[in-house]
Amino acid sequence: MSHDVDLQLAVVAATQHGVFTTRDAKAAGANSSLISRRVSSGRWQRMAPGLYLMAGTPETWKRSVSAAVLRMRPPAAASHRTAAHLHGLFPRPRRIEVVTISTGKRNLPFIAHQCLDLVANEIMTVDGIATTDVPRTIIDIGVPAGIQVAQRVLDDALRREMTTLLEVAGRIHRYGRKGRRGIGPARQLVVERLHWSDVTDSVLEDGFLRLAARSGLPRPTPQRRMVMRKGRRVVRVDFDFGGDLVVELDSQKYHTDPFRFQDDRRRQNALIQEGMTVLRFTWWDVMAAPEYVASTIASMLARHR
Repeated sequence: MSHDVDLQLAVVAATQHGVFTTRDAKAAGANSSLISRRVSSGRWQRMAPGLYLMAGTPETWKRSVSAAVLRMRPPAAASHRTAAHLHGLFPRPRRIEVVTISTGKRNLPFIAHQCLDLVANEIMTVDGIATTDVPRTIIDIGVPAGIQVAQRVLDDALRREMTTLLEVAGRIHRYGRKGRRGIGPARQLVVERLHWSDVTDSVLEDGFLRLAARSGLPRPTPQRRMVMRKGRRVVRVDFDFGGDLVVELDSQKYHTDPFRFQDDRRRQNALIQEGMTVLRFTWWDVMAAPEYVASTIASMLARHR
């Protein structure tokens, strides 16, 4: 029985550069007593609490990375410069970096980043090591390594077709909606390469109409003039979906002017006073997160019905 456990665990450890956890051992059928006997005999080496090494496994950088990831509470993954190196996009860093939702440990021999927005579908296996995928790595690396490093990693990944600008932009939008800090370098690089900083009102509105058509939304009336009963003011809205639902779009090029910004808010207040529901979307929403825009409008239309 113990021979079967040893064999099964050896197979698991071989895929993880010789490293395995207590969870792996118990999944293979080992109990605490067997683990203690194997450690005492020298067949398994204890690296850290809950972390073991098959005796005779050569010491390599990837073994150290695998051990660092497995030492953390899942979900955890190699990240930042370490992930970029595993993807072949960055030289081997001096210190190993991993990301996890909760570190819970101090005085670690590697850098552990705590990030509450880490999800399983952003983790992939690279040479047996759980690693953040390329879009996530591009976004993460800009904070510790700087925008110039992030630029080189992004451009190299794009040349090798490992990701797309829109895929990275979609991730940035998701993180930004959660209020996460540190996405500035990646956002700046994506905007520059897609020329989104030059998007005009007309280009943005055309893109919104195409988005509505692709998403099966009812076609809105663009640039609708509405007479407000309260205040007798005439207000022009970007898109009227009927049923007291209007959509306003904010392009970065024209809506950052302080006078335009103030007028936008007064116009929105006038609409709300009339009982209208006003949804506002930025050029980033329309370009990078069309699913978010469409689902928000669809849910509001359903509520109005």
